[in-house]
Amino acid sequence: MAHLSRRKSLKAILTIPMGLSGCIGSNNEPDIHIFNSTSSTVSVQIEVSKVNTNKTIFSDTVSVSPDGHHIYKDPIPEGTECMILVETEGGLETEYKWKSDYGLGHSVQFDVKESEIETNHGTA
Repeated sequence: MAHLSRRKSLKAILTIPMGLSGCIGSNNEPDIHIFNSTSSTVSVQIEVSKVNTNKTIFSDTVSVSPDGHHIYKDPIPEGTECMILVETEGGLETEYKWKSDYGLGHSVQFDVKESEIETNHGTA
């Protein structure tokens, strides 16, 4: 049987929590990502409202630098069906309907381009 040195034991103990860090303490609720694929800073307004009541659950305005990225962590309560409206000060606008049956860990990405806002949905 191989002898486990103190150094190897400490390395193993420190490595295990690092491997689990993405799983423990993560609530996996949906995230919203805003990307700026333009050459200028853009001001983006976002509003999330419940579909059945039209009540706003989240609203914000953020400036995103060229080739920058902004993340809203967990702005959509689990199991909520909502409409996400994203607008730029330059007049670009898009809406995305978030369905209540999307599982945990899903996200939606809005990519601001020069003449449109692209939308993608996926898992985090």
